[in-house]
Amino acid sequence: MGNIWWRRFNIVMTVGGGFIGLIVAMPDFVALRELTLTKCVVYAVFMALYCYGIFVGLRLGEGKESDAHLAAYYCLQVPFISSPLASYHFTSGFYVAAGIIGGGINASFRLGSEWHVSFLQPAPWGIGVNFFALAIVLILILKKRPDRPVEIPVTHDLQPPADAPPTPEAKPADRTF
Repeated sequence: MGNIWWRRFNIVMTVGGGFIGLIVAMPDFVALRELTLTKCVVYAVFMALYCYGIFVGLRLGEGKESDAHLAAYYCLQVPFISSPLASYHFTSGFYVAAGIIGGGINASFRLGSEWHVSFLQPAPWGIGVNFFALAIVLILILKKRPDRPVEIPVTHDLQPPADAPPTPEAKPADRTF
């Protein structure tokens, strides 16, 4: 990560978003009346994801190479999926999203963190994209592309290869006019 402002921005999004996510999720988890194994596992997974974001941000703060972790963390935030079978969305720090949910076009943005997951619950069919997270992932991918052009090998040997078929002899040009 060469650009200091890019690194600082991502530290704020990952560490800040991770802490906000934990702060928002913790009271909901503690206030659950029906504490089942499934609910515990789901909460633990999403709290672990927010902890992963904090880990990524701290690595960035230490100056360690974290592009792969950063891309993975933002990739988890790209899809919004809704169906009666399963629904999922996860955001950390900020999102700008649009999608088709329940037959209508929806768009939203938020500064903060939130998550939702459900299985076999009444929910409309739909799909959406977090364009903010997608943009970060694309920037990280483009940063990995080589900056130099592809080198084309050039041979300086003007002699034909030994296994090349013989070429017809050149005849002097007829110069009569």
